[in-house]
Amino acid sequence: MSNNPACELLSSIDVDIVWKLERRDRGVSLTATHRRVGWVPESVELTQVTEPVLAYYPLEGPARGYLAGTREMVDLLDRLGIPTDLTRTKVRQAITASGHSPGRNDVLSDAIRFRRDRDAGVVE
Repeated sequence: MSNNPACELLSSIDVDIVWKLERRDRGVSLTATHRRVGWVPESVELTQVTEPVLAYYPLEGPARGYLAGTREMVDLLDRLGIPTDLTRTKVRQAITASGHSPGRNDVLSDAIRFRRDRDAGVVE
């Protein structure tokens, strides 16, 4: 038996989908952690707009949202002149050697992916 209250709750009710919600720079990401129906995608990226009213729309094409804090990490990597072809481990070492904090792995990974996508012309 799990000590996680959410797992205990799930085992006692009939749930078809459980979504994990994460804030992104331009919206939110929904990841299905549990699903009993085949037509539900594993993840959905939504962009947030505030005009004329607050609304969320699915991102289309190869674009994917980035975790909150990614833009700041991209700016730091650019300022430090860290090459875009390095692995996350090498990037983390370079950031630490420069006296900065590399932060969370998922944000650092998103920043590395963003810079590579930017170099490839996928994002601006």
